[in-house]
Amino acid sequence: MIRTQPNLLNYVHWAGILVNSQIYGGGVLTVQIIEGSSSLNSAQIPTSIVFAPCEGAIKLSAMLPPGCGSGTKISQDPDHRTRICRIRLSNSMPFASCSSANLSFCFTSTPFPTKLTYYPPIAIPFLSA
Repeated sequence: MIRTQPNLLNYVHWAGILVNSQIYGGGVLTVQIIEGSSSLNSAQIPTSIVFAPCEGAIKLSAMLPPGCGSGTKISQDPDHRTRICRIRLSNSMPFASCSSANLSFCFTSTPFPTKLTYYPPIAIPFLSA
């Protein structure tokens, strides 16, 4: 993830990732977060992930928002993007040949929406005595 605006952006999220059911090949899919792959601050690193086979969705839950000013600062550097995490998708059987996972974020309300929210910059008015 990269910030393209000059304003500071603090990160809060959760994600739903859709998976093409054609890749299962009769197997059972499992998902896991690759430890140490996140560049988020420690309070925001995701720890909960599940694969919901009936919905064909990976559900990555967010941590409790840390409060305004305490969230991860999203990078503006295209060479050092902010990484939420890496996910390993495994199958109990070989993946179906000639198929692709076609992973995509879910932006509808079901089965599990991807949401990126943020703490907007706070303008503090100038005070004079």
